[in-house]
Amino acid sequence: MTKFIVIDKASALTPEALSFLKDYDQRFFPTPWDEKSWEQVFDSASERFILLADEGFALFDINGADSFAHLLKILINPDKRGAGLGKALLSEAIEILKSRGIKTFFLEVEENNDSAIGLYQRAGFKIIHKKKHFYSNGSTALIMTLSV
Repeated sequence: MTKFIVIDKASALTPEALSFLKDYDQRFFPTPWDEKSWEQVFDSASERFILLADEGFALFDINGADSFAHLLKILINPDKRGAGLGKALLSEAIEILKSRGIKTFFLEVEENNDSAIGLYQRAGFKIIHKKKHFYSNGSTALIMTLSV
């Protein structure tokens, strides 16, 4: 069974946890954030929700007033993919956030990322829009949403 750690606020984020997030992002994400992007995520007035696992994480931007959550990143160590950790991480995060009043989830995913799109669709997300040249590499994003 996977052990999850919930981090509700940027102030609760330890230097070790932040180092883990940045390291995983740099090592395993196709378009990792730069240092400035990471600083902006945790310096903004927005609420953040992070669910950590031993081999991955999910990072959300929360708007409690409007009852929605934006999945900013979900990342699993490539050596651990295919074992259900992504599904477990996403499901656990959605359940926790639902219990806190979140009713709508949305995300952007690269159009050619079939495994991620499949994960999101199996979780109930629907494609609602395509945004061309969304990513810094010029690729198209699919905008997906889930209402609970």
